[in-house]
Amino acid sequence: MPRSAFPSAGSPISCRSNPRGLSRYRAEVSRFKDLSRKKNTSAMLAEVEKLLDKGTAEEGAVLDLMVRLVTAYEEERYPLPRFSPRDMLLYLMEQRGLRQADLLPIFKSRGYASDVFNGKTAISKTHARRLAEHFRVSVDPFI
Repeated sequence: MPRSAFPSAGSPISCRSNPRGLSRYRAEVSRFKDLSRKKNTSAMLAEVEKLLDKGTAEEGAVLDLMVRLVTAYEEERYPLPRFSPRDMLLYLMEQRGLRQADLLPIFKSRGYASDVFNGKTAISKTHARRLAEHFRVSVDPFI
């Protein structure tokens, strides 16, 4: 795993209100440079939990950095699978107990709906917007 994929834990944190107060947090964050070790990831998440309850600007800056590091690590290490728009549609329908006929008001045509469900036709942008509204999700999964 290339180190350049993650923000640098050793990079300076800027906070105008009390830059000296950050020195102890810089040392704290630098302990977690190698998140590929499970104990470091667990320790950083424990620190994030502690900082969530605090409210100083310095602690907010450190919390932001820690969250970014963990997020970048998890997105690279455990990427979410990318589903096709058709697969996402079928998944959402299954979760809600819907059938093809239930979405005819969106597609307005049995033939077009059938082609979409059988993978013969892609979901148009117009239908993607309608589906997103219907399922109350972002339009992104349908495009």
